[in-house]
Amino acid sequence: KRVQEHTSDTEPGAWKNAGAKPGIEVWRIEQFQIIPREVNGEFYDGDSYIVLHIRTYKGNPDSQTLSYDLHFWLGEETSQDEVGTAAYKTVELGDHLHGVPVQYREVQGYESSRFLSYFHFVCLHGGIESGFRHIIDPPSLDLRILYHMSFTSEKNLVIRQVPAHSSSLIQGDVYVLDRGTKVWQFNTKNSVAFKHYTDYQTHPVPSHSKTLIHLHQRRCLHRTHFC
Repeated sequence: KRVQEHTSDTEPGAWKNAGAKPGIEVWRIEQFQIIPREVNGEFYDGDSYIVLHIRTYKGNPDSQTLSYDLHFWLGEETSQDEVGTAAYKTVELGDHLHGVPVQYREVQGYESSRFLSYFHFVCLHGGIESGFRHIIDPPSLDLRILYHMSFTSEKNLVIRQVPAHSSSLIQGDVYVLDRGTKVWQFNTKNSVAFKHYTDYQTHPVPSHSKTLIHLHQRRCLHRTHFC
């Protein structure tokens, strides 16, 4: 009921242009409201999001009929008010689109292959201030951030921030350590993902490198290099 009271204050036109053309649209839950976000695949574990995938009917580019996949993603540290708002707003958006969207609930660490196929998925620690709680501020320039790198069966890149200590390392996986001025990639022994990385590195600028450079620039305000 409390969530309904707050979310009912949403402006009538909040969903006005949602789902109008093929593509992906993302909103983050902030103070019981939906806030449009850049579609860059970045999600924070203290937040909840709504993701709308719009495509032409049966993949026919000439079709005027649109199909929708509607997801709400819940970070493991998200608050109950954000969970409730995300669920409520997902139903609201589904109703706005005349009940056409197929709806999915995504939980951090258990995302569907369909959801992960939309972008290079990056899960980071932190989040925005909530109506009931506060997530810590972003880290300072003195960085020590460890990323766990993996690929889905469809070869979509998945990056998850993990605690920056040796106990986070799992034999057979790939990790990247961001120290602020340099970034190291560590391929553990018998790394299953190593072959994927060597495949990607045949390109001038690997797609996973672009993703990490973008993350690093957002945190450090300057370009990094790999050592």
